[in-house]
Amino acid sequence: MEYFVRSCLNNIPPEKFATIMSKVESLPAPKVSKYQNLCLKYYESNIPIEYWDISIEKDFKGNKKIPQIYKEYIGNGQDNLYVGKSFYIAGTHGIGKTFLLTSILKTMAIRNHSCLYTTLGAIVNTLTSAPNSDRYQAGVELNKVSFLAIDEFDQRFVLSNAAADLYMSILESILRVRLQNRLPTLIATNSPNILESFSGSLKESLVSLFNRLDKYMVMDEDYRKKHVERKTSS
Repeated sequence: MEYFVRSCLNNIPPEKFATIMSKVESLPAPKVSKYQNLCLKYYESNIPIEYWDISIEKDFKGNKKIPQIYKEYIGNGQDNLYVGKSFYIAGTHGIGKTFLLTSILKTMAIRNHSCLYTTLGAIVNTLTSAPNSDRYQAGVELNKVSFLAIDEFDQRFVLSNAAADLYMSILESILRVRLQNRLPTLIATNSPNILESFSGSLKESLVSLFNRLDKYMVMDEDYRKKHVERKTSS
């Protein structure tokens, strides 16, 4: 069976997806349809494959605040879509920010909401370097998908004033449109004070927009590293 899911911001190799689906088709008959549907929704949402088969409730071993945020958010999923509940989470590498974002999107995708996971770098590369048709399509997806998760919003993108202005002007445009239309937008950053790197009207606009988002600070050790250390010592 062939699958023709295409998104300008989808970076999952089609061959990899086809391999996964061929494995699914070898499952006992009652399970095939269920898992095909799940995989297709995750693929359409561009959720990284490593998060497809793990659960934040069963497999996450880090700071308890991460699963707590997840439970609170999905518990009010329909209301969150109605009011456009958005947030950004700031914290060090490895605390589970991506795990949180992808877990929320998986749940909302299963509930038949349109979702998209991407990174700020992927957005900028697509909107500045892709063919015009892809740029247009990416803009439509970013502005209209029900739940958008933007990962890796950090200091790597502010090495020069020109790069900072480009990245932040694109982010400002996306946030403005989505907040105006009450569309949930979830952002993860490694830099709690990222906006301090900017100045002028762009900073003022972003600060104003970010003030409309719920804010979570999770400063902890890398839970992945701690988990590996525990396994090694056991």
